[in-house]
Amino acid sequence: MADQKTTKLWTPEFRVHFPYIWEPRQKRQADGSMKETFEIAMSFPKTADLSEMKAKADAIGMEKWGSKYEEIKAEEGFLSPFKDGNKKKKVADFKGRIIVNAKTNYRPGVVEMINNKPEPIIDPLEFYAGVYAAATVHFYAYDKEGNTGISCGLENLCKTREGKRLGGATSAADDFAGYQSEEEEVDPMS
Repeated sequence: MADQKTTKLWTPEFRVHFPYIWEPRQKRQADGSMKETFEIAMSFPKTADLSEMKAKADAIGMEKWGSKYEEIKAEEGFLSPFKDGNKKKKVADFKGRIIVNAKTNYRPGVVEMINNKPEPIIDPLEFYAGVYAAATVHFYAYDKEGNTGISCGLENLCKTREGKRLGGATSAADDFAGYQSEEEEVDPMS
């Protein structure tokens, strides 16, 4: 079996959606237990060169299923890590994009490049839905409980540039830009 070091790679730049990277997301499992994972949805433009990522995913599939991989991959229930954003109708921002969900059981490291040197980001407000980033990821194949496919494992993240915040939230600075307080009146109750 290939280890994560041989399959790990840098992604091209993507837009961040649904970042559960500071606190884990809790999901109920088939047996009723809860599992915590750190996750992110990576949104790539359709024009992004994902050939290295797809080649690594295919190599993992070949390693797991051998000569049957192409047949298994073509089956209707096969779960690919590369999703067509046009089919994700609940998220309008996914239209015209390729979505790759990545997850890990451990909190990923998060950095940004300052003077060509990776510096840790410790403030969750600095890495948000809408920011642009790159990641180190690996792929793994699975065939359990009736689910067959290849998933993307998240290693670490690097903020590449700011982006418009998604989800409708605005910053306090934006909300109060241009606000002018009136002269304070003396409160007769004090």
